[in-house]
Amino acid sequence: MKFYWILSTLLNSSCVAASNVIDLDKQHSESLINWLETSGGYFHPALEMRRIDPENPSSHFGMFANHDIKNNTRLIQVPYKMTINADWNPDYEGPESPMTCETVWNLIAQMKKGKESFHYPYVHYLQETQPPGIIPSAWSHEGKRLLYKVLTGTYKYPGSLAQEEEDEIPKDFIELPPDEPFVWQNEWVDSCAGNDDPLEQYAALALINRGWDDIMIPLIDMQSHRNGKYTNTRHNALHEGNDPILYASRDIKAGEEINTSYNQCGYDCGGRADIYGTPEIMRDYGFVEQMPQSWIFNELDLGFHIDYVYEDDGETPVQNRSREESYQIVAWTNEEDADEHDMDLLQDHLDQVRETIDEILIRDKHQDVPENEYNIIVDYMESLELALEVAIFTIFNSLEDIEENTDTVADSRDEL
Repeated sequence: MKFYWILSTLLNSSCVAASNVIDLDKQHSESLINWLETSGGYFHPALEMRRIDPENPSSHFGMFANHDIKNNTRLIQVPYKMTINADWNPDYEGPESPMTCETVWNLIAQMKKGKESFHYPYVHYLQETQPPGIIPSAWSHEGKRLLYKVLTGTYKYPGSLAQEEEDEIPKDFIELPPDEPFVWQNEWVDSCAGNDDPLEQYAALALINRGWDDIMIPLIDMQSHRNGKYTNTRHNALHEGNDPILYASRDIKAGEEINTSYNQCGYDCGGRADIYGTPEIMRDYGFVEQMPQSWIFNELDLGFHIDYVYEDDGETPVQNRSREESYQIVAWTNEEDADEHDMDLLQDHLDQVRETIDEILIRDKHQDVPENEYNIIVDYMESLELALEVAIFTIFNSLEDIEENTDTVADSRDEL
């Protein structure tokens, strides 16, 4: 999957000064589009890559429509030769791994070639604008330590080389998703026979947060992720050796951002829709997705999709309602709607999350955690708090409705 631009990380990186960001955006956008078109690809003239506020270098960077675009319009076509994939070395016989080792070795080779690489415009763009340390597996020791604490109750995260203080997990602590928050930190070395060279580590994690499993697709990977009505693209099969093609999946209005989905994109997402949500996206891509969100609690056999409540136009989130009434549970991922037992379990989660936010996530206690990492942890926990509140509110109202209907039926029988 692709990478959602982490602005604060980008602007704090040593590679890019804020005053040069706009110029750098323009240079790389022009270079990538020129490379695409001279290589036989296609980029729709109604698309542009820019900041959401072109005058503000700290605002969100993405791909936008500068004119209305009709449904099913071809937006981008990337010749297969422009992709970085696992076909580069047919004689490769490396170990099997959830990380496609061959693709990483291919990316490393292109990086080492520099300007001699056919893929130089893309590789140069990655190295100049995508700093290391985006996903939790590549965070600082201090950031990993804090994230692991809020998820598991202990600062002693797996793989830490630092000497940790004594730290007992609180009694009855509930582990929070995602599972294995640093699952990728040693995958390159342990499963792909790689080493700790920074270039190799960078390439390995670049595949995780930008690729579609085993393939990296320039320009198409510059879409942002957002589900629900905000998703406005679809693509053809990406793993069959064809040219990747991006299409409009509905009419797109001028000014709209071009969005894809990392987990609700049909067959090419490997059936992720009800097993892969906001926690896993944070783990694998390093950001907390905007609404709508999905929260999966595997240990409870329970999950749900949450979104805004919209006005009658279906476009504008409602205003002037309570926090719980401004959001809705769109669907439950389990076979049946949640019941009173589920509500009690979710309440236990909510109590713990609130306690964590109040007692652990205090900035003064964690001055050593980089700002971007700290902000993502806070954003994640506050999003989880909101989701749990709405889920509990929804179940409670549903149970009240059932009780009222039962009473009404009983009263009718008594009258008869």
